[in-house]
Amino acid sequence: MATPRQVTQNKGNGSDAAMHALQQQGERMWAVNNRMLTMYSSFMKHWLDRRQEAAKAAVEVAQKALHPNGDGQFVNIPALYGEWMNGSLQRVSADLQECQQCGTEIAGMMEEALPHWTGFSAGEGDTGAKRAAPEEQAAKE
Repeated sequence: MATPRQVTQNKGNGSDAAMHALQQQGERMWAVNNRMLTMYSSFMKHWLDRRQEAAKAAVEVAQKALHPNGDGQFVNIPALYGEWMNGSLQRVSADLQECQQCGTEIAGMMEEALPHWTGFSAGEGDTGAKRAAPEEQAAKE
């Protein structure tokens, strides 16, 4: 892959080509950055919603444990704890699932953000292989 400096060296007075390549790369990086921020914002909102749900569930369990229903029966603390724990494990599972999905999406976005300077020779050691654009890769799959 050619660097901006190599692009300039290979094209002689190719500063226009280099600037164009850098501009495209910059625009790609900003687009990916905006998508990542949007995705991460959504992830954090869901995470905080689950934490709020957990806090409410804990308060409900505490109220049930401290204020029996008045029928003289003992409060079944292990059952209450099990009920709360079940909900807690479901929330943790949702956290992990969404985190894994975000990590996969971020990895894909980072790959998209890599330079795509096609049409330029990288100089010595260049194998001549060009990296396919994301659209081309998607079409192959």
